Amino acid sequence: FAVSGAFVGIRARLDIFGVVFVSVITAFGGGILRDILMGSFPPSVFGNPAMFSIAVLSAIVVFVISYMNRSEFSRFVEKTEYIKQEK
Repeated sequence: FAVSGAFVGIRARLDIFGVVFVSVITAFGGGILRDILMGSFPPSVFGNPAMFSIAVLSAIVVFVISYMNRSEFSRFVEKTEYIKQEK
């Protein structure tokens, strides 16, 4: 979930802090939803502080990789926008 949140933040042209924030919120929300649907109470996000670190690290890795490959990432974004417009 953190990676998908990072992609959304990058497509919205947020800076590193915005990407990390969106990524962590997405990861926590997705993890909480998963745990509730599986019947796991309390959700594991609240019992394991390492989850926050993993979400932040994932967001930073995605941000750095997309920054280093800006031209390829922009082509990817253009292609996905074109597919959305066709639907």
